[in-house]
Amino acid sequence: MNHDHEHDHEHDHDHDHGHDHDHPSVEHEAEVDQVGSRVTMKIVISAEEASSNIDEVSKIFQERAKMQGFRRGKAPINMIRQRYRDEIRENVLDQLIPLHVGNEIKARELKPIHNPMLEDVNFEPGHTLTFTAKFDVQPEVEIAGYKNLAASKTVRLVEDKAVDSAVSNMREQAAKLESVEDGGILAGDYAIVKIALFPRDGKGKKLAEEERFVHVGEERSIPSLNTQLEELKKGDTRKFVTKLGESYPNDLLADKEVTCRVEVQDIKRRHLPPVDNDLARDLGFADLSELREKTKENYAAHMEEDAQRDVARQLMDQVIAANPVDPPESLVEARLDHSMQRAAEDLARQGVDPHHSVDWAAYRAENEPHAKRAVTEEVLFDAIVNAEGIEIEDAEVLVEIENHQEGQPEGTAESVAQRMRQDGSFDGLRLAMLRRRALDLVKSHATIETVEAGPESTTENDS
Repeated sequence: MNHDHEHDHEHDHDHDHGHDHDHPSVEHEAEVDQVGSRVTMKIVISAEEASSNIDEVSKIFQERAKMQGFRRGKAPINMIRQRYRDEIRENVLDQLIPLHVGNEIKARELKPIHNPMLEDVNFEPGHTLTFTAKFDVQPEVEIAGYKNLAASKTVRLVEDKAVDSAVSNMREQAAKLESVEDGGILAGDYAIVKIALFPRDGKGKKLAEEERFVHVGEERSIPSLNTQLEELKKGDTRKFVTKLGESYPNDLLADKEVTCRVEVQDIKRRHLPPVDNDLARDLGFADLSELREKTKENYAAHMEEDAQRDVARQLMDQVIAANPVDPPESLVEARLDHSMQRAAEDLARQGVDPHHSVDWAAYRAENEPHAKRAVTEEVLFDAIVNAEGIEIEDAEVLVEIENHQEGQPEGTAESVAQRMRQDGSFDGLRLAMLRRRALDLVKSHATIETVEAGPESTTENDS
């Protein structure tokens, strides 16, 4: 652990060091400030206490150390301190920092919602130990104004053209790739190619060689492939000078000019099936009529979910206005981190390099308002849960798990619940259920007016 840089401190204040010892003092100087939910502690530990702790840790290392020329436990303490200087320092920090942060938290009756982050750790033997610890606490909200609210719910008719669009999307997804034996490559085709890259003058050793599955028209790492491949036939070879894209996986070649030799090994073209009973049966329906009817029902269900989300947004706008909250920075950052990780994983599954294809700083800035809104709502939901005394028993959480395990072998839900208890996600699910129940309570006390929207107001949905 490097205490000289900011990090999440992974030791809580009742950290067990694996041995008994008495600290001569837990006195320290502390400057504690709180702005919103963020608490900042600047702590100074005396040189005397730090030195005493060094002595204690050094003796433990002395007892365990094996040093040439000395029996175990007999090496001079000064040699031990010199040999294990960094390890002793880390042990001292691992003991003193959690101890003093923990005492300060306890004395001030603070309730951190994550492990403290350390900054500006400054410590050398014989001198004071100084550091800054930062953490967020749950905002204290005297919740009010969450009953007797009003909202409007928009109900829309499902138009035939929306069903047509959804069926068309299913047709696209059911398309199959078939080999093209006659004719050249067209935009939108998929080409299996062998690519070799050479220096720009075409001389010297190959810089890279690979086999690729290229979606013609969508290629990014070698952009000119999109036009160079068009009209080539299976077995054709072409050589050309090009500039590689910034997303090219080899950073040394990205954005460089090279000579590219491409050989077409196979051509695949998407075959769209006709919209008929055969397509419906392939998708698991009895016929085209049932496919359209179920699609209409699903579309209506999605529209109902959208309408309910809009009602919730209207109601929470009013709750937030009545209960201004400064969302904890750490929770906002954690939500953004999770969102970015999921987005990167989605890109990777699509074969896109997430490191070069997205401006993550811009992504983070764009999504920060949404993260702050989500965390603010969660803080207020938790306040409503506490104010109303809402509880959810283990049995209710298990039923929720069972509902998500329908169709699975008997006993699956219990085994999933057991794993969730071990990794902490069982209580996470309970918390999500509590927050949903808080929203349901707000809705139950609200006046919700239903507004019918004509077909002309219906927007197409790709569901």
